[in-house]
Amino acid sequence: VRAGNQAEKLRPVVDRILAKITGGQPLPEDEVDGVAFKQLGPISICWVGDDLVVTLGPNVLHDVLQTVKGMDVSIAKNQRVAKIRGKTMGGREFLMAHLNVEELIKQAPMPPEDRKEFKDAGLESVASVHLSIAPDAPGVKTMLYAHTPGGPEGVLRLLPAAPLNEKKMLARVFPRAR
Repeated sequence: VRAGNQAEKLRPVVDRILAKITGGQPLPEDEVDGVAFKQLGPISICWVGDDLVVTLGPNVLHDVLQTVKGMDVSIAKNQRVAKIRGKTMGGREFLMAHLNVEELIKQAPMPPEDRKEFKDAGLESVASVHLSIAPDAPGVKTMLYAHTPGGPEGVLRLLPAAPLNEKKMLARVFPRAR
């Protein structure tokens, strides 16, 4: 997250959120590439200048830190992310988040009973989730995309395959909004 001139206001907010999550217990700390980070389960959290960096583990944090430090390991150039961006906003987004669900499951395995519910719901078919927010006059367009290489399973089959058009939906509800 590029906090810019809001970083000093955002830092205490992040600290309060983490304190609520942990019940006030300090998080384990470590270091990658000379940058101290806190570990919350499989999630690594740190500040690099005015950038809040949140990743799935120290290995991903290393890659992100290379990007933040100006080296060319950009997530936007990742082949999987690039394919998904083509299905969402195609590079017009001003905010993008990508969660590699397969990697998350590898790093934070579930108990067998939770895994069964996860599979029954069809969530096991999701390889990654991608969020894009782009300008779309007069506002913004938000798209959440679940990448299911083998096709959606379980309750995911109930969702429409095509993206929802928020403007058209609102225009039907509020005709004066056109």
